[in-house]
Amino acid sequence: MADSAPRKKSYLHHVTKPEQKKVALFSHLGDFEEEAPEDVHWSFKIAGLKMKQGKIFGGNSRCRAFLEAFKTFVEEYTLPETVAFSRDLESKLDEYTDYIRKCRPLCFGMETAVEFLKFKITQIPLNVDEKLIKEWLKKQISSFIRDKILTPVSLIAEKGSEIITNGDVILIYGRSTSVLETLLKAKKDGKQFRVVVADSRPFFEAREVLNTLSKAEIHCTYVLINSISYHMLGVTRVFIGASGLTSNGFLVNRAGTALVCCIAHAFKKPVLVCCETYKFSEKVQIDSICYNEVGDPNDLVNTQMFEGDTRLGTCLEDWKTRKNLLLLNLRYDLTPAEYIDMLITEVGCIPVTSVPVVIREFSTDTQSTDISQELANL
Repeated sequence: MADSAPRKKSYLHHVTKPEQKKVALFSHLGDFEEEAPEDVHWSFKIAGLKMKQGKIFGGNSRCRAFLEAFKTFVEEYTLPETVAFSRDLESKLDEYTDYIRKCRPLCFGMETAVEFLKFKITQIPLNVDEKLIKEWLKKQISSFIRDKILTPVSLIAEKGSEIITNGDVILIYGRSTSVLETLLKAKKDGKQFRVVVADSRPFFEAREVLNTLSKAEIHCTYVLINSISYHMLGVTRVFIGASGLTSNGFLVNRAGTALVCCIAHAFKKPVLVCCETYKFSEKVQIDSICYNEVGDPNDLVNTQMFEGDTRLGTCLEDWKTRKNLLLLNLRYDLTPAEYIDMLITEVGCIPVTSVPVVIREFSTDTQSTDISQELANL
């Protein structure tokens, strides 16, 4: 006898809010259309809006914009008479961080920067001149930008350039500041090599990298991600950027990275990840569901490969009215540690198993400060 009970629908196809057309499995990641409060400092409003619109893109650029916004806020900050300097400043930092998070979720590097700022704020002693503290805080922010973002990119470029040899065919994916600087440094050092620039929808980030490499007279081949298995045969090395690295050695990077690394692993091609250590995280992650970022699903509707391409431009314009159709635009994926052969960082070329060690050393270095001596030197 057939079961007369109705069959349960898969939770993957259940829409929690019909008007938003969201996939329930990823509803915990938040809504990209969520409105942010307006009572924030103008510098954070500008930075948050640019991040939300995609005008500030990439982990290093977003982290630097956040820190520069906080530095501008500190310059214009006036201490209330009835509140301690550190307590009021920390509450403002939390408020403005929440605003940036609502504009776009924080990346790993930005989380490290927030922890750094909170630690520095808690070090501020009582009964210290307000102007002196402001100068000290701005100096600390500038030092973080220099020591954790700018200098590491240069050091990674030098170490990566040493690995590249004449005749190499290097495959890169997407856009990474560290990878780009590595290739430019290798070209400046006189290395003769070729680059396969792999890209994918919806942002086609690698086109900007392609233009930069072409201007530097580096021989490039531009391909889409669906054809990398064909080009992987002639590749000698794969260079990948990083949005973050978890303590179990898994790489968090733009969607498609795991596929590139998986194919490279299958073809026995070495995968080298260029990553600054401030992007290392104590988090442990084994999937792309618990932590991720949901982008605008309408970005997937545009299928134009170039300006003026109208071949399939309208096939999904009415996707919101289709009852059984949902679009999911995840920005990141997770690459297992076994697909990564080596990390190129400012502290050297290390295996992924060394990530917890670097995190511990960075934490020790952060806490070994003498604020009284630093204030005296201002």
